[in-house]
Amino acid sequence: MSFTLHEAKIKIHQLCLEAIENKKLLVVERLKEIEESSNTESKSSMGDKYETTREMAAIDRNNLGEQLSFLEQQERALHGIDPKHKNTSVRQGTLIKTGKNLYYISVSLGRIDLDDTSAFAISPVSPLGQALLDSEKGNAITLNGITYQIEDLT
Repeated sequence: MSFTLHEAKIKIHQLCLEAIENKKLLVVERLKEIEESSNTESKSSMGDKYETTREMAAIDRNNLGEQLSFLEQQERALHGIDPKHKNTSVRQGTLIKTGKNLYYISVSLGRIDLDDTSAFAISPVSPLGQALLDSEKGNAITLNGITYQIEDLT
């Protein structure tokens, strides 16, 4: 890693925001496709097929609406984090360096690639997130038989 842990945290935070924005764009695009498809669909002599197609489109719209709502919730959570703040114990917005990985306590996005390294964006309510909360540099926690030694955090 060619930058400090704190610089990595700021970059990872930005990458998380970008990942959510990209996911939102995909959902919005899919919603537009469904809307356009349902607007061009004409009722044929096969009424049942038409109604089934419209019902499936309504289900898809509802599911995509829920996905969009969830992504907006994650985005709000990220905007509530000041990535420039240096934490001394694990809480929302902390980047943790363990012997194996980097973990960003923020929202559940999974692996975030940053140059030659990667971090895992995890929720503070996830099992690992909960186990790490309030820990400090030098602490170790064990979850499911795996020990996580906190080498550094910010």
